[in-house]
Amino acid sequence: MPVEERIERVFGEIGIDKRELRPDSSLKAGLGVDSTEMVELLVALEKEFSVKIPDGAINGGTTVREIIEYLSNAAAKP
Repeated sequence: MPVEERIERVFGEIGIDKRELRPDSSLKAGLGVDSTEMVELLVALEKEFSVKIPDGAINGGTTVREIIEYLSNAAAKP
């Protein structure tokens, strides 16, 4: 399954409709992700992609495009 679809599924798990996702939408300002949802999102992304996301790598100002790029690169590493 492509990275984008996996990310859409994870966002859906925290209650954000995939129709709201735009490449340049930031998590906080564009999608309204609050601090609780941010934690849920990070945990779900780490689980889905079997990676550890360092503190600060993804934050409220991060865009959907940046998440896709970050996780695409992380998933490509052995």
